Amino acid sequence: MTLGAGSEPMVLGNKLATWAQNVDAAINALYAWGATGLPSVLAAVGSPTGGIAPFPETPAYTAWDGSELSQNHKLD
Repeated sequence: MTLGAGSEPMVLGNKLATWAQNVDAAINALYAWGATGLPSVLAAVGSPTGGIAPFPETPAYTAWDGSELSQNHKLD
């Protein structure tokens, strides 16, 4: 069934939600890993090698909350 005359396909909301939640988990894992960064022990003598700066968590991340899905309009 085609609704209207639009040219863009619709998405299956629950599949999109599952994908978005997986992306959220991956981003949260990267933020947590990045927070463990330590500058190089050699940085004090002018060598930047051997470490990473802690991730500043910017831009701020807003996780998927599911409110984007309509409870009144459903397709399959």
